Amino acid sequence: MNVRHSPTKPHLPTSSASTSIGGSQPDLSKISNLNMDTQITLRKRKKPDNCECQCSDDLKEMRSEISRISSLLEKYVGSNEQVLLAIQDNIADIKSQITDMKSSNEQTITMMQTNVDKVITEINYIKLSTSSMLSEQKDIKNHVTRLEQSISQGENKLKSLESDLNNLKTAPIKPEKLSEQLIQEIQNRNNRQKNIIVVGLPEPTLSKSEERLAKDEADITNLIFAMDNDIPKPIKIFRIGKPHPGKNRNIKVCFDVTGPAKQLLRNKNKLPEGIKIFSDQTPAQQNYLKCLQDELRQRENNGESGLTIKYLNGTPTIVNSDTKNYQ
Repeated sequence: MNVRHSPTKPHLPTSSASTSIGGSQPDLSKISNLNMDTQITLRKRKKPDNCECQCSDDLKEMRSEISRISSLLEKYVGSNEQVLLAIQDNIADIKSQITDMKSSNEQTITMMQTNVDKVITEINYIKLSTSSMLSEQKDIKNHVTRLEQSISQGENKLKSLESDLNNLKTAPIKPEKLSEQLIQEIQNRNNRQKNIIVVGLPEPTLSKSEERLAKDEADITNLIFAMDNDIPKPIKIFRIGKPHPGKNRNIKVCFDVTGPAKQLLRNKNKLPEGIKIFSDQTPAQQNYLKCLQDELRQRENNGESGLTIKYLNGTPTIVNSDTKNYQ
């Protein structure tokens, strides 16, 4: 092996004995033990040109492997960049789709809310319609019930009329007897036209009948005077029927002429609250008035309105409420 040595440095003149002689070799006798390590240098030997290192093949293989790994890394990095770009594009598309879906969902929710409001409105309308139909159905049922009652009453009246007709056929009234009954009814009505019936006057609770009668006469006199002070004193006053505890009997007030009774009936709106007066009617008149009242109720149930019972020339008659010519 040919080892080339570095040339020796020339000797320089020194003024003291401690200066090194020169060259690359140190004066080991003058170097202290402490600085010895720092002064030691390694000599580099150059490799011969015709000598190849045994690890060069390994280095080539390593370089080739490193180059291949670098290429793989570059491809991996490039692939990752493409994947990242694709992911970013997909993320942008997903964001756009999410935005579109959000907008579509908001529109759908708005439409659903509008539809729900419409459905609620329609349900409320159906409820109102159903309630109205139920009310109308109830009214119809009430009308049907009243009609059934009217039909039942009519059937009862028809049966009663048929019974009366059969009685008349089986036992006909003689003209003489009928005339006598009519004369008695007329006389009875003429006599009763002089009287009035007072309803609602409290009945005295005195022990003696004379005292109770005197109390009634005084109350009737005060009542008549309050209505019209020109009315003469009645000729007779008495309670109708038998006394009952807790019940006020009606009072019949009799005059000697018909004028005072008619005048009091015209002024009956001046009566105190709770007290009423009526004309003194025969049983036949009472039955006729009851029939008129039943007829009035039936006509009102059939839909007629504005009807009432008024006395025309002394006879009760069903007329319109605005009829004025009556007595």
